[in-house]
Parts: sequence; structure tokens; C-alpha cells
Amino acid sequence: MTLAFQVSGITGAEHIAGVKGEEVDAVAMPQRSTQLKPGEIGCWRSHVNAWKRIVEARWETALVIEGISSIQLD
Repeated sequence: MTLAFQVSGITGAEHIAGVKGEEVDAVAMPQRSTQLKPGEIGCWRSHVNAWKRIVEARWETALVIEGISSIQLD
């Protein structure tokens, strides 16, 4: 993804690591988390980390893209 950003001229991109659901502490779990699978919990926590970074950086605009996403450069 980083190479695609460089080639397309997108600047300021940051990678935020994914989270394994099994590693999320119980106090950090969303309500009704007993209904979620570990992968769903990890996905949720990864997005929370991205939102936290956006708020901390005081960005007015941000785009969160999944790691499996692709960018067509033509």
C-alpha cells in the first residue's frame, strides 16, 4: 500500500498495525463483545486505534483503508 501511495502522489500516509482479537484486554472490549468473534474484535480495536490517531493528530480529514484494499493507478 505504501508504494501505491508514493506512486499516486498521496502524502502523509501512515500504517496503523492490526490487532489480534485474542489480545484485546477485557476492559477494552466493546459492549456485547461476547457476541463477536476474535477477528471482529481485532478489526474493531484496529479501527478504534485509527480513530484515536486521527483525534490525537487533530486531522480535519482522514481516510482509513483496510490492509487488503487495493488502489488502481491507471
